[in-house]
Amino acid sequence: MRKPVHRLSEEAFRGCCLDCQKSLEIVRPYIIGFYERIRESPIEGLRKLSLEELFEYYRLLDDIAHLPIGERLAGMILQDGEISGHLPTIRAYYKAFLITAEKKLAEGILRAEDPWGELEAFRLLPRYEALVKAYLREVRLRKDETLAFLGSGPVPFTLLLGARYGVKGIGVDVDPEAVRTSRAVVAKLGLQQMVRIVEGDEGTLEDLPWDALLVAALAEPKERIFRKLREIWASKRPPHPLCYRTYTGMRAILYEPVREEQVKGFRKLKELRPPGRVNNTLVFVVPADGP
Repeated sequence: MRKPVHRLSEEAFRGCCLDCQKSLEIVRPYIIGFYERIRESPIEGLRKLSLEELFEYYRLLDDIAHLPIGERLAGMILQDGEISGHLPTIRAYYKAFLITAEKKLAEGILRAEDPWGELEAFRLLPRYEALVKAYLREVRLRKDETLAFLGSGPVPFTLLLGARYGVKGIGVDVDPEAVRTSRAVVAKLGLQQMVRIVEGDEGTLEDLPWDALLVAALAEPKERIFRKLREIWASKRPPHPLCYRTYTGMRAILYEPVREEQVKGFRKLKELRPPGRVNNTLVFVVPADGP
């Protein structure tokens, strides 16, 4: 895979939001350049890279996603005729990057003499920590309550970090390989008493004991998931709002945001965007016909 060359400087970009067209013209070549590089590099090639090499590839996209710009300019950039057609490829690459990085981290944890040290060294861990802290500040779970996480993946960061705060968790994932890996990671970290991993989709949640639910940003298909969750909410009536992660503003270059029609039947209570380089926004919702 061809090594990326970049630096998109925030300082060079700062202040340009006063002129949206100028800002668009500054950032457009970087986005198109990133697309041109990944178009020449098959996604399968990511597996051959080390974690450090993966992060080097990801860095330009990360810089673009975290530019200090507002919603209006972000929308203008992402809807630009020269950019919008490339978004499916860019987003597919980002998803593959995340999955590949998690798998490589899991392999490292399972090999390590110090598995917690391996986890702590992961570059993106502070972002997950910020998300978990923001969530737990909003949803104050009691010691006897359980957090379910739909789309927990091969390394269930949210549940691993939640366990540090005394939160018990259940991870649900439809991918058998991710479930096997996740169970092994949980065991290696010695968290079997705090974290349970279950294979299944959103329908599995009907038969599991939980009090709060968090939906991963990459969990798909969104419309089917939320349709089923409306049914589950009507029967289970959990004590805490449903929370899902999504991508907003310029971060939407990374992955398609959850659309309003996909969460039909739910009413938004609150939206939280943790500060710093955190990719996801937390959205808290309750049934539209609820209190």
